[in-house]
Amino acid sequence: MDKSRAKYFGARLCLLSPASELSGMSKRIVILGAGRSSSSLIRNLLQNAGEEGFTVRIGDLDSALAERKADGHPAASTFALDAGSPEARRKEIESSDLVISMLPAFLHPEVAGDAIVTRTPLITPSYLSPEIAANERARTIDHWVRQELLYQEALSRELDQQARLALQLAQSRRDLLVAALLDAEFASEELDFGEGDIRRY
Repeated sequence: MDKSRAKYFGARLCLLSPASELSGMSKRIVILGAGRSSSSLIRNLLQNAGEEGFTVRIGDLDSALAERKADGHPAASTFALDAGSPEARRKEIESSDLVISMLPAFLHPEVAGDAIVTRTPLITPSYLSPEIAANERARTIDHWVRQELLYQEALSRELDQQARLALQLAQSRRDLLVAALLDAEFASEELDFGEGDIRRY
């Protein structure tokens, strides 16, 4: 398996079970949108649902279309998306382990907002819209400013001079240096692993 595929499968595996919390349990994937662009995705997921241990819930404004895409598969279920009922959409997102939004790009900010609030992993097929990108930048800047202010306040109180904390800082510095050395030593080495290794992980 080439590295790009390995990274893809590894990312998908982490999204589906980020901390192995769902081991032994049926995972639930929600697909928002059952249009033409969803056909191959739905078909491939359903083909692997039994082996991988997940169910697929398909939502669309046209409930009949969602049912046709489910095609009576035992691992599939459907629901009707209601543009006037964001609470129902959020409930579906909250009850899932992974959301894949195949809706038009202009709806992604709303879906992303629900995913953030419910702490649900989200995949979209399009690039970040300017609105989402602006929100991410704003959150990043806000987080950085808060961290810097708290850091400066900690220094002003001389917390770094406390013996116990000084020891922890020294240990962290030691660990970082060791990690940097290992990265430098092994950065050029190729790691050979296959899809089977990723599945076992």
